Amino acid sequence: MVASLSYPAFAKKIAQTRMARDWGFDLPLPWKLLVEITKVCNNKCMNCSIWSSPNKQFLSLEDYKKMFMENKNLFWLSLTGGEPFTRPDIDQIAKLAVEHCPDVRLLSIPTNGFWTERIVEKTKALMNTGLECHITISLDGPQDVHNQIRGMKDGWQRAIKTFHALKDIGVSVRYQSTLHAQNMAVFKEFYKEYAKDIGVLTFTQTSDTYYENSNIKALNGEEPAEMFEWLADNFEVREKHDYFEKMHLKIAAKYLRKKEMMLPCTAGFSGAYIATDGNVYPCFSMPSWGSLREKSFKEIWYGEKANLERAKIKEKACPKCWINCFSFQDMVTYPEKAIVKAYSR
Repeated sequence: MVASLSYPAFAKKIAQTRMARDWGFDLPLPWKLLVEITKVCNNKCMNCSIWSSPNKQFLSLEDYKKMFMENKNLFWLSLTGGEPFTRPDIDQIAKLAVEHCPDVRLLSIPTNGFWTERIVEKTKALMNTGLECHITISLDGPQDVHNQIRGMKDGWQRAIKTFHALKDIGVSVRYQSTLHAQNMAVFKEFYKEYAKDIGVLTFTQTSDTYYENSNIKALNGEEPAEMFEWLADNFEVREKHDYFEKMHLKIAAKYLRKKEMMLPCTAGFSGAYIATDGNVYPCFSMPSWGSLREKSFKEIWYGEKANLERAKIKEKACPKCWINCFSFQDMVTYPEKAIVKAYSR
């Protein structure tokens, strides 16, 4: 991500987003798309119900081609799931973005690391697209705890194996660790052991739209807030984009104590979330703006419903979240506000 952060066109896109959100200038198309390419998952996580979702609809390659053809402003593509690597054409989806989006540079993919050989094979193909690829592998604690949370007896072993296999082929790979009620007691010791390889940290989130886990209680309160303060103090900056992760951790601690909007939210301004059934959302917490099965992406992005929902977001009339999938966009769009929020008492 270092090369991408220094890419001049990215700065221009960020400025256009800010001018559109704050001063009413013409709204550009999104520079980030979070695309859920499947709800199929080979883990059975305790705090996420995507794996058990009855909604197993897929968009076709032709659907993705049309979407990418309509968004020449795309810079950052994130392919998620379910488990993204269960979809055999994951590399073809990325290639379509490269073919039709001249500014796309960055590709990020989270994985549970369960299918080592498939993941390595497909990652090699993804690297050949020319995109700057970043893979994160879920690792939520020591072996027994991770396997319990992930619902798989050998999930930890496979995640570790995949991490080292990806390191061997030279792709940017780190662990992503999520704080849950189930790993709170062991998280500090776990983090101390794996800190040099952990690049992303988050906490239990709830969303009917994405995680389908409204029956789960999201983390909040003093205990997880103190944990994130400790993580922020102990998080080591190794690359330029780690400064944003460190700020994310500091701001997360404040959010967990008081769930309010931390920064001006750019969901629906800088990016969009595309679900497997074609519905387009600004984030995981707001209603759908329309379906790609019924309208074009541009029609949805510039439609009446989208404009009404953007007004709600600006007025803070939304659920107010702090999720890695969207917080990075807010921090890079409003870096001075992020610094103040992160480091002020």
